[in-house]
Amino acid sequence: MEETSEAKKRPAGNMENYEKDGDQWRCRDCRALILATKVTHPIHAFELPGAGLGRCQYTIVPYCPNCETKPEFHGRPLEVPFVYLRPEMRPLPDYLLSEIQAPPG
Repeated sequence: MEETSEAKKRPAGNMENYEKDGDQWRCRDCRALILATKVTHPIHAFELPGAGLGRCQYTIVPYCPNCETKPEFHGRPLEVPFVYLRPEMRPLPDYLLSEIQAPPG
């Protein structure tokens, strides 16, 4: 199957678009092997918009190289209460990470 033009590609990361094939994942539409890329989300304090201490949360996002746009390395910021920016507050609680687990859109 031929690659879709960039303008017509769907967003990446929707697991309903992939199916397990042995020990691999394939695109349901074009049967291509699913790739994955790392996306970084800077952690900001929501009390101080745009302020953070240089910490990031990383996620791995799957995508079909033919049907989906490759996710950008720089993801959307994750805003958390300032208290979670302290060094002893690692890792971040799951409920704070839930908003970056789903693809944007």
